[in-house]
Amino acid sequence: MLIGWYEFDASDRSGRGILNYFLAPSVGKSAEGLHLQLNRDPAPELLAGDPDQMVRFLQHLPFTRRFSAMTMTFAEGDVPVAAFNRGDREQRDRVGKAVTAVLELAYLHVPPEKRPPVLVGTHTHTGRLEVNLLLPRAVLAGHGRYMSWNPCPPTPRHREMWDLQRQLINARFGWAEPTDPRRTQWVSFPSWLSKSTAELERHGLASAHMAILEFGQQLVGLAATKAVPHRKALRRHLRKLARKAGYRIYRPNDKSMSFIPIDPERTKPKKFVLKGRLFEDRPYALVRQDQAEFDARFVAEDLEDQLFEKSEDCKAMTAAKYGKEGWNPQPFDPSHVLVKEQECIAWRPIQIIENAKNAACAKIAKSRKSDLPKPPLLQTLIARLNALADLWRDQRAARRIARILAPHLTDFQTTQKQWRTLHDYIDRLTKPERHAPRVPRHDGSPRSDAAALGGRSPHGPLAGDHGRDHRLEHLFPADRRETERRPDTAARPETHGRPDRGHPQEPSPDDAMVWRSPREGSRGWLIRSWLAGEEKRPQPEDGLEM
Repeated sequence: MLIGWYEFDASDRSGRGILNYFLAPSVGKSAEGLHLQLNRDPAPELLAGDPDQMVRFLQHLPFTRRFSAMTMTFAEGDVPVAAFNRGDREQRDRVGKAVTAVLELAYLHVPPEKRPPVLVGTHTHTGRLEVNLLLPRAVLAGHGRYMSWNPCPPTPRHREMWDLQRQLINARFGWAEPTDPRRTQWVSFPSWLSKSTAELERHGLASAHMAILEFGQQLVGLAATKAVPHRKALRRHLRKLARKAGYRIYRPNDKSMSFIPIDPERTKPKKFVLKGRLFEDRPYALVRQDQAEFDARFVAEDLEDQLFEKSEDCKAMTAAKYGKEGWNPQPFDPSHVLVKEQECIAWRPIQIIENAKNAACAKIAKSRKSDLPKPPLLQTLIARLNALADLWRDQRAARRIARILAPHLTDFQTTQKQWRTLHDYIDRLTKPERHAPRVPRHDGSPRSDAAALGGRSPHGPLAGDHGRDHRLEHLFPADRRETERRPDTAARPETHGRPDRGHPQEPSPDDAMVWRSPREGSRGWLIRSWLAGEEKRPQPEDGLEM
């Protein structure tokens, strides 16, 4: 049994394309530039899940990558296709346990009730069993919201865990293991060539790359004769055989060898790579010794212990990131799901292959109305009633919460209004200048008498302050209101809000630190007069010059 993952397709976020590929009885394929219509006989079978439910679930996920798809491919001798399609209980139970073990690792340590719905289907038209799984990349976290989940993270630890799980399943059921040296091919063709050749053979067509296939068969025959002990000796034969096919050796490495055409304009493809035991850069006798090492480590009990130890390393991370103190991690036992005596995926009666849904002449309609298998009516009714009960319970809880919060909302609005009123009152007391009424400047508009007032207030000047508005008197300091008028005050314009720097007011005699005007005739007065250009020399009283 081999496990393979599909690449991410950004254009199929809701999963409709992959679902159609899994379940459609007829699909279109392309092989070597030809568009072929493949009629699958027998038709695909749905083992578990609902396509409509899966599409709706994926559409509501807020993630970019919403699902992962994988295929479990069984060898022809692992599971008899005819017995499986007839509904053989033993074969279906073995496959069901294998699928359950894969799901346990895909949603490692996540409780079953917190996992998303999955979809499982089969393909048997190729002569061997293929089990297709669609896995949503989301789990219900402990805080009640779906979080993104990757069933197969691209880390060395998880890759090794998936390899151990595959080896454990194959060891338990005696299925073919891909890493078994007995199954290693001498020559391994490119995957695109193998798929296109097989697809053309199903339609009775021949491949256009028969030269490459014949070249590979000649190499296999050469290896069977044991005429070459290692790859260096093989290269002498490779040059001759490759030249006949129209190619030459391009660039070898430790496990493969690439070839390019001699005439690129006439020969296609322009490059291909061959792998296998024959192209490994070591003596072929050592390759045969790998079987003993594989048999020593391919033991079910040892694989279980290794898988359990690696799974325990992920337990704390799952509990912290996804559990969020809402649920505890699910214990993982690698051997439990493979040995327990219960059915896993065959949860509904399996219809025999002669029935309409599996008959070769029956065609499933493209629209999802009835032909695809559905759950029993009783289970559907119970699910609908449970959903209705949950909706009624949520509505009732929401109404109770609204009733409780209604008086608090009224109190909050009243308190908010009172707080705004109090804040405005305090602001008026602490910052009166911001709330003082505005006074027009009377800058001399054509229809007013402001020009005659000279920019002063129309109410007239006060006794102690020329040109000042009495309504703004409280905004200025006391020293400005009590300024002593000088004789030439009326001759100069008055200023508001700043002292007159040209004629300073006389300081208070009680303040010893302030500047006092110099007495007339003193040295300070002479210095100030000289600096101002108004120096006057005093005349003596007796009229005599000094």
